[in-house]
Amino acid sequence: MTTSETTITTPDGALPLYVAEPAGPATAAVVVLHQAGGLGDQVKARADRFAAEGYLAVAPDLFYRKQGEPIPFPKGPDDFPAFDRWLSPDRQIVPDLQAVLDWLGARGIPLERIGAVGYSYGGRAAYLAAVTWPIGAAVTYYGNGVQGRSFSGSDDLLPLADRPRLAPWLGLYGELDQLIPPAELDAFQATVAAAAVPGELVRYPDAGHGFDVETGPAGANPNYAAEAAADAARRTEAFLAERLGGR
Repeated sequence: MTTSETTITTPDGALPLYVAEPAGPATAAVVVLHQAGGLGDQVKARADRFAAEGYLAVAPDLFYRKQGEPIPFPKGPDDFPAFDRWLSPDRQIVPDLQAVLDWLGARGIPLERIGAVGYSYGGRAAYLAAVTWPIGAAVTYYGNGVQGRSFSGSDDLLPLADRPRLAPWLGLYGELDQLIPPAELDAFQATVAAAAVPGELVRYPDAGHGFDVETGPAGANPNYAAEAAADAARRTEAFLAERLGGR
């Protein structure tokens, strides 16, 4: 496996892309979408893992328009609307992902052999990809703002579940996630079950938001749930292998 960093052209400038390539030729790819914390070591490590499984893995920096300015994490409830407005909205995410898909297409990988895997804010972006393009697969880890309104400060980060899904989808959620009420997960599960395109929403009773992250910027993550994380990783690997075919 080899890793590198490059940039690709978008309507708004040069989009940084972390690239992890398998040892042999790749015939399928995974786009790894970061959470609201930005393109950090955790997401790069996930891209490395997908490359070790034989995929061409790429992780775009969805915040590149901010030119490296500090991420204004909310310190209290009153800070969330401003934080929501700071996040890249759908009108920016869609052309960015289109540029990534075009780059992969130029590498000989068609849409049906591309998967999107995202975490939290990036998990919503993975679902956005699934309702925008007929990609081969999409996986969402604890993505809020899909079934119900979550990003209240942004009118361009609205719920997506009423849009027809074009790609097979796997959702991995914790029942203890404070960003997504249980009733919302119930409604989301019904939405997934009624869709024409295959999908599954897996719910872990003892897990919360970010359940697969062992450590974060502040140290050990109290929401880390080892069993749920391991099961989610197995399900993701199997789902991508089934939907994207041989690598």
